[in-house]
Formats: sequence, C-alpha cells, structure tokens
Amino acid sequence: MVYSEYEELEPEWDVTCCTCGFALHKNEIVGEILGTFVDYFERIPNGEIRICYCQECWEKLKAIISDDIRAGIAKRRAMENQDKYDNSMKEGNIDKEDELT
Repeated sequence: MVYSEYEELEPEWDVTCCTCGFALHKNEIVGEILGTFVDYFERIPNGEIRICYCQECWEKLKAIISDDIRAGIAKRRAMENQDKYDNSMKEGNIDKEDELT
C-alpha cells in the first residue's frame, strides 16, 4: 500500500513493521525475512515476500520461534479452555458463585 502524501512529506520512511505497523527508517529495521511464501487461504502457490520488524516485535518473534512445541501446545490448550469457559458463561451454564471458585 502506498501513501503518496506521506512519501512527499517524509521520503526517508522505508517500510512498516509487519507486526505492529509502525513506520521504520532503514536503520530501525532490526530483523527481516526475505523469500517465498505460500498462501493456503488465498491459494497463492508461490509469492515473494519481504517482512520487516522493529526491535520489540523482532524480540517477540525470536522468543516464539525458540519456544519448544510443548509451549505452543500449552498456549493453545489454555486459549481453548478459556474459550470454553467464556462460551459457558454466555450460555448461562456457569453460575456467578461457580465462577469465583
């Protein structure tokens, strides 16, 4: 997406962080991924991609990548359990007294 009015005002902006969306100067790009991708949802078999990150988002990405698969499974189960709890609350299957215990 090109924002021509901003390019005219501040041409030194290079990219935005793909996670938080902040505009970055070239010297603020802390991590970058270049290569091909496959988009299974849109059915794009091979595309080229450049993903840039600010420092905070790059650190978060590295932490996620370095996690063991067991950590990912635990996070998913916790989210699914929270969703089940939230749905039960919406449906009225859990009393307020039960909620506190």
